[in-house]
Amino acid sequence: MSTEIEESEEQNREKSELNQEPVLLVKDVDPKLDDENKFESNGPVVEVIERSEIRKDEGNRTFTMRELLKELKDEGNEASSDAEFTTTATASDGDRLDAISPYSQDNIHQQYLGENNAAMDLINSVTGLDEEGRSRQRILTFAAKRYASAIDRNPEDYDALYNWALVLQESADNVSPDSSSPSKDALLEEACKKYDEATHLCPTLHDAFYNWAIAISDRAKMRGRTKEAEELWKQATKNYEKAVQLNWNSPQVIPSLW
Repeated sequence: MSTEIEESEEQNREKSELNQEPVLLVKDVDPKLDDENKFESNGPVVEVIERSEIRKDEGNRTFTMRELLKELKDEGNEASSDAEFTTTATASDGDRLDAISPYSQDNIHQQYLGENNAAMDLINSVTGLDEEGRSRQRILTFAAKRYASAIDRNPEDYDALYNWALVLQESADNVSPDSSSPSKDALLEEACKKYDEATHLCPTLHDAFYNWAIAISDRAKMRGRTKEAEELWKQATKNYEKAVQLNWNSPQVIPSLW
């Protein structure tokens, strides 16, 4: 009888261990291969998942400016093509956007109130240095309208805020270095505001902190050796450090600190 009890207890222990095993199991991966792939966590596969399943506390959807412009250029071409059936040949870019927008005219007007209106005015003031620059700026203008519309639908869309900040920052780079217009600094300031809003909504958006730091440092460079520039450099450094803290092994962020 004692032997049967012991065997029964032994069987129960084995079942218990088997039930716990899935929690303890880890995938069998060659450590060397894992190290080689550790910088690829933000690659295309991860990005596809994040676009459909991203949550407020884990936002790390990022674009390089080249990827963003390519995507916008493709979408802009498709949108312009579709809009040709509903607009005249002399219609402006803004008219084409209205033609394809699913929103009423009243909503279109409302979305440009306040900061949205100021940011759009700044972007519209940029013309580009040459034909390539003008073409690039038309894409950026289309993008800004797209993200303004997204934020009008959902003010807490931190992806749209982050991407709009990128557009503003890139538009600032499109301003002539010899231009006396204050629009370059104003565009960077607006970009900083968007980065601030995006990181407030999603504090783990490390690329936003990184690009925000670049925008601040560009503003500091315009001010030479002044007290205002010194304060801006301090802010830029703080954001660089935050980007590293959130993603310490990023090959993009680390070189910027040196």
